[in-house]
Amino acid sequence: MPSVGWRSPRVGVDPRPSWSEVLTPACVPGDVTEIDPGDLLPNERVQQAVLAGDVTQLTRGASNRYADEGDTFEIDGATFAVTSVEHRTLGDFTDADARREGSESVAAYKRRMERAHPGDFEWDDGDEVLTYRFERRD
Repeated sequence: MPSVGWRSPRVGVDPRPSWSEVLTPACVPGDVTEIDPGDLLPNERVQQAVLAGDVTQLTRGASNRYADEGDTFEIDGATFAVTSVEHRTLGDFTDADARREGSESVAAYKRRMERAHPGDFEWDDGDEVLTYRFERRD
């Protein structure tokens, strides 16, 4: 009796998806979801900074995924699209990243995170995060 089940056409290759495929699913062209800006952007101040163009990226802990590349959101009638979602560590964070998030440097960004999360935030270069970049589309 023949076996029933899926077999990999890639002989000698593990057919299971890699961790990066599980954590960062590919965006199917045309498969765009409109998300609530509050799901990605933690508060009104950040939303207004995005609207003003002062924030074009947001980094959040990797334990939750808030958006996928291609997703859109609206703030006060302006449409924004998520242009990339990158899995990385806090140690990968640069001054350019800090500026995209509204801070002048990594040191200033760290201080802001400590103020925003008093008592429960400690910068660890090895902590895994997801960086979301977005741009205005209208």
